Amino acid sequence: MGCVAACHQDISKIKSSVGNADWRNGNITAHLAMIVETYRDYARNLLDGQPALTIEDIADRCGFEHTPNFYSAFKKMYGITPMDYRKGISI
Repeated sequence: MGCVAACHQDISKIKSSVGNADWRNGNITAHLAMIVETYRDYARNLLDGQPALTIEDIADRCGFEHTPNFYSAFKKMYGITPMDYRKGISI
């Protein structure tokens, strides 16, 4: 199974483990954190394992409509841009 399928499968499992009432009642903080963590790990896996993909492609696959938003989110999480991460500059 590829990274894309695995990531979407993980998110589907998280969503299905939460009842609809939890989503409606706002009891989703921990679940949203798991989804963010899944996408974060997915982005790193793509940056490490898919050198042919552009940063724009990775941003798109991670659900970002605008690449600058992906850069900002990645830098906020890791303290480094996706491009610097890919170049091997340590986190």
